[in-house]
Amino acid sequence: MSEAATQAPADAAARPFGAANALLVQAYQLSLKAASEGEYSQIVRWCAEAMRLGLNAENRQFCLQLSAWALNRRGQVRAAQGQDALALADFRAAIDFDPNCWRALHNRGVTLAQTGQFAEAFDDMSRVIQLNPQYAKAYSNRATLYVQAGDLDRAVADYETAINLEPELVPALVGHARVCHMAGRLEQALASFARAIKLQDGSAEIICSRADLLVDLGQYGDALHDYARAIDIDSKFEHAYRNGAWLLATCPDDDVRDAEAALKGAQAALDCGYGDRHAALDTMAAALANAGRFDEAVSTIQQAIEVAPEDARPAYQARLELYQAGRPYRTHPILQQGDVQTADFVEVDG
Repeated sequence: MSEAATQAPADAAARPFGAANALLVQAYQLSLKAASEGEYSQIVRWCAEAMRLGLNAENRQFCLQLSAWALNRRGQVRAAQGQDALALADFRAAIDFDPNCWRALHNRGVTLAQTGQFAEAFDDMSRVIQLNPQYAKAYSNRATLYVQAGDLDRAVADYETAINLEPELVPALVGHARVCHMAGRLEQALASFARAIKLQDGSAEIICSRADLLVDLGQYGDALHDYARAIDIDSKFEHAYRNGAWLLATCPDDDVRDAEAALKGAQAALDCGYGDRHAALDTMAAALANAGRFDEAVSTIQQAIEVAPEDARPAYQARLELYQAGRPYRTHPILQQGDVQTADFVEVDG
């Protein structure tokens, strides 16, 4: 049976008595196979016409629930197409028809969060948890919102609830790992990354995140292995090039540093269009300094300073002074809380 069939409300109340009931039966039958925006729209139209013609109380309640279901499903289609405003309108209409339609509340919350409306998204996720306390994705998404608000303890608690409810929910495992990393709970972070990678071994992003954690644990060889794996999976994954090059250029362990490989990785990050160009330039400068090319390192870090946000410039200025003095930059396995990426929101769900 299709997902649409399993999610549509039961048709026990819909009996073919009169034109209104006939339309309601048609709408339900279409819901068993509906998969397109047009089909969901047709269900909504038939339900609206049935309501106009008049239904008894039982069938009216069923009609409202079916309309909410179809609007939620149409909203999903529109969200997947990047039509956020239309998707939100559908989710809101679904909730108007059925205030207890927790799937529509969840999907609206995800869409609100993805458009930066975090407070409203938080309210929706909390309401979903009230309506369906066994729904793991709502806890995972609320945890991500707690991270946005800087409340790491509550984020960890929600991620752990999500994982207890659905042990193979990869976004929750990854979110838990990253937040534990931020909070300095490194062994817990490592365990969650291991579980996530076992379930989704082909994710360059997750493997790169574990590599960042391994660096902070001082497990440099394992970190380099993960960066290389991430690049094997996605040859354009600039984070793995940048972070791997940074380790190869600045690692305090002489046996780990590799001047030539660091330069190649830093150049690859720049060529791939690393998101924060100032960070990629900083990495190239570190690689040049590590290779003893201090004049080029000075010139490159000056370029980074020119394009960097104000809060990044003091660190770059300090490295500029090192390179001007003919000294390379070296790091230590010390956690930098703000450098850890948090989890994405779990997708809208039918």
